[in-house]
Amino acid sequence: MGETTTGLVPTTVRGEVEGQDLIMWEQLTDAARSGLTDAGFAAPIIDEAFMPNLESARPSF
Repeated sequence: MGETTTGLVPTTVRGEVEGQDLIMWEQLTDAARSGLTDAGFAAPIIDEAFMPNLESARPSF
């Protein structure tokens, strides 16, 4: 498989995955939140945009 810069890397191997703790937005430092908010992402990671972005990404059933 080629290199990836972001996202998930699929695997078919079981048992070799290292878990990582979930970090909530509120747990981030002010500097980390500012960095994520002010970065030039195509989909902004700000409170006002989170739910609309989440809803637009949800598949229709």
